[in-house]
Amino acid sequence: MSSTHSETSLRTGWAVSAVTVRPERTGTSTGRDPWLSARATLLSIGLCMAGPAWVQAGAGIGSTAPADRAAGPTVDTTATGPDGLTQLELTVALHQLQQAVAASDPRRIEPLLSFPLQVTQGQHSSRWSRAKFRSNQRLLFNDKVRRAIAQQSADSLFRNSRGAMVGDGEVWLSGVCTNPSCSQRKVQVVTVNAD
Repeated sequence: MSSTHSETSLRTGWAVSAVTVRPERTGTSTGRDPWLSARATLLSIGLCMAGPAWVQAGAGIGSTAPADRAAGPTVDTTATGPDGLTQLELTVALHQLQQAVAASDPRRIEPLLSFPLQVTQGQHSSRWSRAKFRSNQRLLFNDKVRRAIAQQSADSLFRNSRGAMVGDGEVWLSGVCTNPSCSQRKVQVVTVNAD
């Protein structure tokens, strides 16, 4: 397996890899599936996007491909879904949320939330402020919500024009404008359904 590797920096400030993956030309005599190797490399790319330490370590990204190899599938870090977000933006945001919730650290969770936060509990829906989140964090991230976040993979998020759904709708992620012209955005949790 070979790949072309280049470092880029996104609005998140994380160094990430834009990689073109090309399967090796393996004959049937090896018994190896070249696309299986491609999927394994894509997995390592996903791990690479998970954090700066993995990016700096290289996370197993392959060597530069010779020009004579046939082009294979491409991981496009600029393609957007119906929500206007790239898969890369969602992958990074979901990973940050998973780590913060697993650590049960409200100081790490709070910056990942957009306030006022839409919260549904049973039949009651309300908008939570930062202060309400700080005093009720354990109610919001109950076992059901925590389990949905932990089990969600970025590549299987349901997406529509309003954002990306985690689990069965326990959490919704969306691009939130960070400046008046909305030329910059940050992926944040906009809704939590803590039934």
